Amino acid sequence: TYAKRQSVKPGITGWAQVNGARGETPELSDMRKRIDLDAWYVEHKSFALDLLILARTPKTVLSMRNAG
Repeated sequence: TYAKRQSVKPGITGWAQVNGARGETPELSDMRKRIDLDAWYVEHKSFALDLLILARTPKTVLSMRNAG
């Protein structure tokens, strides 16, 4: 699973980030969730999914700013 995650270049946003797995990963379970979401993305990547991620990113960023 972790090897699949490494097959995608890092970017500004991603499937894990728009699904709440962002920021620090103090617990092993936090890292597992992020890796699982990234692996899911690798298996399902498509232009449409990338557009969905881009559409959800502003809401995610705004919710982070309003939380602080």
